[in-house]
Amino acid sequence: MSSAAVVRLELSRQKMRAALQSPGLPLESLLLQRAAGRANEALEPLLQPIARKHPWLLVMGAAALGGCLVAARPWRWPLMALLPTLLPAVLPQLLSGIAQQGLLEGLLTLLRRPPPS
Repeated sequence: MSSAAVVRLELSRQKMRAALQSPGLPLESLLLQRAAGRANEALEPLLQPIARKHPWLLVMGAAALGGCLVAARPWRWPLMALLPTLLPAVLPQLLSGIAQQGLLEGLLTLLRRPPPS
């Protein structure tokens, strides 16, 4: 690798670190990071033994899941047309529930709430 390429790579890494550590991240982004961290904590013990014994099984499972999403085309469902109007109202409540209680409990709390009148 040439020295110019190494310098560009190091500069890119510094920019990435600075972007990830910036204090100006919006609250939704921080809540999503927490939710992803908790999902990782929950799924890692389940998937780690499979990944060690059969790594191709995880790759094929991810490909199958992606294929199912493409075949189902959820972005074309009629409910998805309502998503841009519903998402701003529901997402903050969902993310705050996830951040406080965990993924499953947050979803259950959101589903149990009466709809706003």
